[in-house]
Amino acid sequence: MVRPLQCATCMVRLALAPLLLVGCVQVFGLDDPFPEGGDGSGSGVNEACTGAVVAGTCYERFAGPAIWTDARDACAKNGARLAKMESPDVRSAVGGLLGLDDEAYLGATDEAQFGTYLWLDLSPVTYAGWLPTQPDGDPDEHCIILHNAGAIGWEDDKCDDERAYICEHKL
Repeated sequence: MVRPLQCATCMVRLALAPLLLVGCVQVFGLDDPFPEGGDGSGSGVNEACTGAVVAGTCYERFAGPAIWTDARDACAKNGARLAKMESPDVRSAVGGLLGLDDEAYLGATDEAQFGTYLWLDLSPVTYAGWLPTQPDGDPDEHCIILHNAGAIGWEDDKCDDERAYICEHKL
């Protein structure tokens, strides 16, 4: 049996197969990627960006450490969200927030369907900022992290490892 799901704010209609968990609540645990009335415009966030600014969006690194769901929730409590990277410019600017061999969670996962990464707003990951040999196909790795391994890029890694995270909000 397939039933449609309408996420309250995501405005995405999805068909749910009985065992396939897809949608705002099932995958990400949130009905709204910017809860409590936030629209990502910086509401509830210190407007002075202490991180990197690209195209009117502030990206800030938080030391945590936190697992992915706690990092997602910490960003959301402040009217922000885990970072979405859709260009080399953003990857480069945000990568500058990391020290050598530092890593931080971003806001994408393939929990719904292995190998198909979605951002928190349920849009597909189209820009590929992967490091060589990534993603590596490990069935236990579902979250994208930004890693400064000398070169700055993405890796897929376990979502329950504690690490830093990058939040974004509009200025």
